Amino acid sequence: MIKYGSQLHIDCHLTLPWYFNLQQSHKEVELLQEMITQEMGDVVELFVHLDPCLPPVSCRLCTKSDCHVREHAFVGRVEWTLANVSENQRHVL
Repeated sequence: MIKYGSQLHIDCHLTLPWYFNLQQSHKEVELLQEMITQEMGDVVELFVHLDPCLPPVSCRLCTKSDCHVREHAFVGRVEWTLANVSENQRHVL
């Protein structure tokens, strides 16, 4: 995150299932943008970089219960905090 006057610039990585097509991925980005706009208004400029999930590591965090390629059982969600959301690394349990 970078603050430019009254604007916040957020550059983020969003991990999605590797098998999502472009339309599905775009829809997820739009949902993320809508969620951030609802919470923060129009003061946020969001840039999203998409990353494919990496089974089985990503499976441990993934809440997509109907995944047909799941390689590992769901272990738990990452609880997002200001500290870990700004880390420049993949999040694992």
